[in-house]
Amino acid sequence: MRNVLLALLGCGLCWGQAPDDCKPSSLNIPGAPYPCVHADRRVTFRVAAPDAQKVQVRLGGAHDMTKGQDGLWMATTRRR
Repeated sequence: MRNVLLALLGCGLCWGQAPDDCKPSSLNIPGAPYPCVHADRRVTFRVAAPDAQKVQVRLGGAHDMTKGQDGLWMATTRRR
């Protein structure tokens, strides 16, 4: 639970445009686009962790995040 809360807080620091069908979570810091929730209930996370070697989101299982060229890490949960 602590990791999820840290991820949510960290995601509030990541600005950028969310994917078109993804709406910011109602629990986000005001104005923060991530995490965002898709219509099919998948969730996209985006985190700034420039010095990290590996980043995971644990929400119903571990989801490895991928580091983008912009240095931000991103992952989308799978549909259930």
